[in-house]
Amino acid sequence: MENIKKKKIINLKGKNGFTMQDLIIALGIILIVGSLIGSTYLAIYNIQTETKIDCIATLYAIQITEYIDKISYEEVLAGMDIQTLKQKFNISDAFTININVNNYEQDGENLDMVKKVKIEINYKIKNQDRKIVFNRLKIKEV
Repeated sequence: MENIKKKKIINLKGKNGFTMQDLIIALGIILIVGSLIGSTYLAIYNIQTETKIDCIATLYAIQITEYIDKISYEEVLAGMDIQTLKQKFNISDAFTININVNNYEQDGENLDMVKKVKIEINYKIKNQDRKIVFNRLKIKEV
């Protein structure tokens, strides 16, 4: 009786090694897992690249804002020399900078003591337009 059980167990194993079906299933599993890992890596890389570019644009806006804080009230004008700012802070041509300066108005009165400064930095990531806007008040020193 024990002999028959051993023969059944031994007969269930194939002596030919791997079959073509085993190899095709193994290759299919490897391809599926590999494509999942690859697509995940690509998605992480794209998000990381977009985040780095957003950080660079924000850094440029902060540098320009700090520069405007340092200069005198009279030097803050609409249409400030953008090319000089780009050279001063080594800003790439991929970024477009717009600076709008308006006198601050309170209750319809135009006050010449405070200016509103709006800094816009425009750039593209994968054919998507992005914009960072900083608003700042420049107060006249007395």
